[in-house]
Amino acid sequence: MSHTFPKKAFRANEIGIKTDFDEALQPIAEKAAMGLNEHDISALETGGAKIFPFASLDTSCYYEAYEKKAAVTMNLNGGAVYAQQSTTSAAGNTATILDTQEWQSIVDDVTGFALTKTINSGEDILFLCAELQSAGWAGALGVSPTLASDNEYRLQYALRVDGTVYEDAMTGPAVFPDPPPQQLYSGTKAVSNLEDFDYRHKGWQQNGTGLPNHLQPARLTRCVPVVEGSHTVEVVARRATRADGKPDNAGVGSSMQVFNRRLFVLRIKGFSKSAGSSAPTLAVAPWSEGEVVSSANLNTARLVAVKNALNDVVEASIQRGALHNEHLPTVVAYPDVQILDPAAAIGVCVATTYAGYGSNVGWQVVHNGAGTDLVVTGPGGAGFVLTANPGIVVVLANVQVRRIQCAVANNEARVAGCFIIRYKDNVNVWNYVAETEVSLTPRNQLGNFPQPDGSGTFDANVAVGVAAPGQNYCEEDVALLWVFDTAVLLAANPAATTIKAIEVVCATTDCGLGLVVAMETQKATLTAFMLKGVSLA
Repeated sequence: MSHTFPKKAFRANEIGIKTDFDEALQPIAEKAAMGLNEHDISALETGGAKIFPFASLDTSCYYEAYEKKAAVTMNLNGGAVYAQQSTTSAAGNTATILDTQEWQSIVDDVTGFALTKTINSGEDILFLCAELQSAGWAGALGVSPTLASDNEYRLQYALRVDGTVYEDAMTGPAVFPDPPPQQLYSGTKAVSNLEDFDYRHKGWQQNGTGLPNHLQPARLTRCVPVVEGSHTVEVVARRATRADGKPDNAGVGSSMQVFNRRLFVLRIKGFSKSAGSSAPTLAVAPWSEGEVVSSANLNTARLVAVKNALNDVVEASIQRGALHNEHLPTVVAYPDVQILDPAAAIGVCVATTYAGYGSNVGWQVVHNGAGTDLVVTGPGGAGFVLTANPGIVVVLANVQVRRIQCAVANNEARVAGCFIIRYKDNVNVWNYVAETEVSLTPRNQLGNFPQPDGSGTFDANVAVGVAAPGQNYCEEDVALLWVFDTAVLLAANPAATTIKAIEVVCATTDCGLGLVVAMETQKATLTAFMLKGVSLA
C-alpha cells in the first residue's frame, strides 16, 4: 500500500489540517473495504516477512470437473464367437445406435440416461473429453449376435454443446456424400494396398465414412468457450447413409451398440464471483472541524482499523484478484509422461491371452523393444500420493496399433486386440480398471472381394514371426481415458494411498474361434497428472 498510504508524512509538532487527515485515511479505508488488488499489497513488512507467508486454495477455485460414465463388458470370452449384444438386460447397460443419419444421444438401453452433463458456468472454457467403445453386427440386434458385418458401419461420433454439433470433433466428414475425387460410401473397393483409401487419419480404410471396425474405440476432445449460464454437453452419434440409400449386407442391414463410455468435462474458470457479501466491512469516520487529535481517535479509531483490515484480507478481495496466480501454489501435481517411439513395429502379443473383462491375468506389456514400457511412476519415480493432495487424476494414453492378425493363414476379421489401464497401489498390487478397457478388430475388409491377382482384399505383408498371408496393416490410434476422484478410489481401495505406477497393457483374443492372434504396436504416449482440490461431480 506504500504507493497510496499515506499520501503525506506527518511531521512532529505539525498543526493538523482536516483535509490532510481525510486524504490520508479515507482512500485507504475505501480500498481496504471495497477491493484490494495485487498491486496494493506490499511484498515485505518489518523484518522482511511476507504479509502472506502461505496461501491456500479452496476446493475447485480454478476448476470444476464433471463426469458421466458406464462400465459395460462386451463378453468377448463369454462363449460366443464375437461380442455379445445386450438390449434390455441389466447385465449390459449398452447404448444402441440407430442406423440413421440424424444425430442421436448415446442413451443407456437399461436406465434411459444419456451420455450428457448439464452444468452452470461463468464466462469460462470447457475442456471436453469423451471415450466410447462400440461393437457392430450384421442384421438386427438379437438375430445374429455372432455375425460381423460384411460392410462398413459408417459410425460417427461428435460433441454437442447447447444443441451445436462441433464439426471439428466429428469422427469423419461433416458433410456427405462427398463429391469425387473424395471418398465414396458404396461400390468403392480397394484394388491394392498401395491404392487403398485413407480418410481422416484412418489408414487402410475402404468403403467407409467414419469408424469402420467391428470393435472400435474412439476418443473425442475439444475446448469450448461458454458464457455465463447453464450449458448441456453431450456425446452424439449417427450412421451416415450409403450413397445408394440401400441397407448394407445385401439388404440385411447392420446394428451397433456402445459399451464402455465416459464423458469428462473440466470447467476452467475465467472469473470467480464473490461468494460472500459485497458490503463494505470497514468504516473510518472523516475528521471534523476542530476535532482534537488524540491517540484514541487517530490510532484506535482510524489507523488500527485500517491496519487490521489490511492484515485480514477477506475472501471477496482475493476473488477480485488481490493475490495474482503467481503468488498461489499450483493446482497441478505429479505430472508425468512416457513416450515410446521405436523405429519399427514391436510384437507385443504373440498368443491369444485375453482372459476376460477387467481380468488381472493375461495382459502383456506395451513396450518399445528396448526395455521401456508404457508406464508412468510420477515425477522422479516417487509415485502419485493421493492422501497428501485430494483431487482428481486424469490419465490419457494413445497406442499406434500396427497390425492384428492370426498366426496362421487365416484372415479372420473378428479377432481383436484389447487394452486396459492398470495401477500399482501402495502394497505393490496391480489393479485393472475395467471401465478403461477398449478393444479393436483389424480393418473391416470385404474378405470375399476378389482382386485381379486373386488375392482378395488382404495383402501379403506379415508381422514378425507370423506366417503369410496376413491382413492389411491397421495403423489405428487406440486412445484410452481414465479420470478418477482420489476420495472415491481410496474408498474402494484403501491401499491406494500412493499409486506407485500407472500403465497401459494389452492382450489379444480370438473371440472363441480357437485361433492364435498376434498384435504389433509402435508409437505410444501415456500422460497422467493430478488437479489438486478438484472434486468430480
